[in-house]
Amino acid sequence: MSQEPKEKESSVSLFGRIPLTDKFIIAAFPVMAYALVYLYKLGYFEVFRLPAQFITFSVTEVFNVMVALLAASLFLFGALNAVFSFLPKNLPRSIEWRLRFFTPFLVVFVASLVLYQSLWREWVPCLVGVFAWGLVLFLPPLTKRYRGSYTEKMEALDQEQARSKDIWEDTRSLGYWVTRSLRPYQLAVIIYGFIGLYTVYHAGRASALNQDVFRVASTSPETVVLVVNSDWMIGAPFDRKSKEVEPSFIILEMPGEGDVEFRLEKIGPLHLREDAISHTVTPIPTLTDTPTLTPTVTLSPTPTSTPTTTFSPMLSPTPP
Repeated sequence: MSQEPKEKESSVSLFGRIPLTDKFIIAAFPVMAYALVYLYKLGYFEVFRLPAQFITFSVTEVFNVMVALLAASLFLFGALNAVFSFLPKNLPRSIEWRLRFFTPFLVVFVASLVLYQSLWREWVPCLVGVFAWGLVLFLPPLTKRYRGSYTEKMEALDQEQARSKDIWEDTRSLGYWVTRSLRPYQLAVIIYGFIGLYTVYHAGRASALNQDVFRVASTSPETVVLVVNSDWMIGAPFDRKSKEVEPSFIILEMPGEGDVEFRLEKIGPLHLREDAISHTVTPIPTLTDTPTLTPTVTLSPTPTSTPTTTFSPMLSPTPP
């Protein structure tokens, strides 16, 4: 009797054992909500160089972020599905996979552009990154001496790379372990999860850089309130003319009867003073040996008594 060969058992990684079911996604939402709230406030704190140890959040904030996260996820996946639905059904695979790899970078750039708007220095790096990634994906077919249209050149390039040693088949490469460990939809969830974390952090930065209405305490000098919590607030001295915030902060208690008055004023956008962070290396003071004065005792010579010889006149004998 012929024995059928046993199929080679394929190893399944830890990520491959995790099913992305509805229960798993619902359980992951609170964790993502806590992470998003923390990253949002961390981005805000970084603008004014406030210590991250003061970051606190309430259950209400986490719940609001969970609702916003669910709405943003549905909108993002719905928008991407709508965009890809307009693509022709007979789209060549060489173009399709390039568009799928290019879309996450495009989403990051659009999010940065919407958040920072006129603050072009914040979103220009994303534009440069998207442009460079687009060149990496779409320019190589033009550099090869292939015949035919641009699509045919793309397909010829993909076939040439498939015949060569592929990084996805090399067991020593990172690409091999990624494809063996993650399914396509799991990889997509991880990629867009990192995009969400990146976007939320920069949303906090953009909120601090674009905010123009602050509470001002009637102190001397005036103090602008940067962070408000349930029991205390964080304030810092500022200059109205230059709209610069000093690199120091104070903890203010919630106002009671007869306490400091707070006014809501349009004084922003504010920014940290440019020379707040010194880039010069200050030498560490070294201890130099201080010369000590040792008292020297000088002994004056003791006066010695010199014997004095007294000459008495000799009496000559008187003559008889």
